[in-house]
Amino acid sequence: MAALLALLAFTVGCKDDANKAGTPAKAPEAHAHVHGPHDGEILGLGEKEWHLEMIHDGIGGNLTVYVLGKDLKTPVAIEAPTIIVQWKNEQREFKLVPLADAPGGKSDAWKGSNPALA
Repeated sequence: MAALLALLAFTVGCKDDANKAGTPAKAPEAHAHVHGPHDGEILGLGEKEWHLEMIHDGIGGNLTVYVLGKDLKTPVAIEAPTIIVQWKNEQREFKLVPLADAPGGKSDAWKGSNPALA
């Protein structure tokens, strides 16, 4: 699973407020993103046996990742993931650290900061 996380290219968070012209955003049923229990965007892995819920703070350059099972509710503990961010014509790699103490080095919630995420 950690190898799959290394292939992750960061996606920009969705905007629900309004478009540039100031008109309301699309109705919820037309919204293309699925949100998880922490209100982050969901990325399915493999045959969607696992999911990543990603919360991106673009101002601070922070990323929080929750690893969930097929049901999008069950936490799945994994070893420290490596994130590869595609930025312009280069890739930047950084490791995430557990949100809380992780016995055995595994956790279901990870966080990291990198200027490339700002």
